[in-house]
Amino acid sequence: MARFFRYYALIISALLFHGCANMQPPGGGEVDITPPAVSEVNPPNRMTNFSGNEIELTFSEYVDKRTFKDAIFISPALEKGFDVSWSGKTATITLKEELKQDVTYNLTIGTSVVDLNNSNNMAEAYSYIFSTGDRIDQGVITGKIYDKDPNKLYIFAYLTGDDDDSLLKRKPDFVTQTGPSGEFILSGLPKGKFRVFAVGNSFGDLVYNLNSDRIGIYNRDITLGVNDTLKEKMNFRVTKFDTIPPVLQKGVMTDENHIVLSFNEDLDVGTLKQSGISI
Repeated sequence: MARFFRYYALIISALLFHGCANMQPPGGGEVDITPPAVSEVNPPNRMTNFSGNEIELTFSEYVDKRTFKDAIFISPALEKGFDVSWSGKTATITLKEELKQDVTYNLTIGTSVVDLNNSNNMAEAYSYIFSTGDRIDQGVITGKIYDKDPNKLYIFAYLTGDDDDSLLKRKPDFVTQTGPSGEFILSGLPKGKFRVFAVGNSFGDLVYNLNSDRIGIYNRDITLGVNDTLKEKMNFRVTKFDTIPPVLQKGVMTDENHIVLSFNEDLDVGTLKQSGISI
């Protein structure tokens, strides 16, 4: 009888081992293609007489914390900036300075925010507007950037007035980021004259960098007033201005009749002339 039980135990062990060895991971579900979105905000959007220093934003799913912090733009800009803390899907933005009185602020969450599940970008920028006074500035500009990768482009809006103000050498007064479609909305703007640019800000410093950033320039300044609060269809195409001359990096003599010259960038071969080369 003891031999029977030992034999039976060996059979059970072998069957269990075989079953475990052939276990397969559960089949994967559908790939997540749903972009993250802000599902709740506190205090409510477009709040007047704002007197606190914290804003809570809850997302529809877990998002990458680094991309979230890098995608926050506050206009007008804060000198001391802000801190971010998290509790689950909720981010708390703590403003580190006292806000100006009777000013409309625009806190924009750009489309560079991605979810943790599949790195999906937000489909469009989220704009949270609040005022420290009893009214919200009503100015709005909308439009589109036509580009193969508009998701990485920004709209820079500057209030003009001082002729000596070198606009593109400083951060914009108002900023937003485009979505995959290239469309943008910049709201909560005060009355005044604006100069607007589309910028591919490669360094993420919110300052236009010649020779590295692409830029689109609107053909005229726009004015927003009490009875003229909306400017639509501001469309852009971007290009990069290269002001740095090419540099000869290397020369190799391949045989007694040929020298191969290597430059740091592509050249316009139509500009090469024999008279410009001396040996």
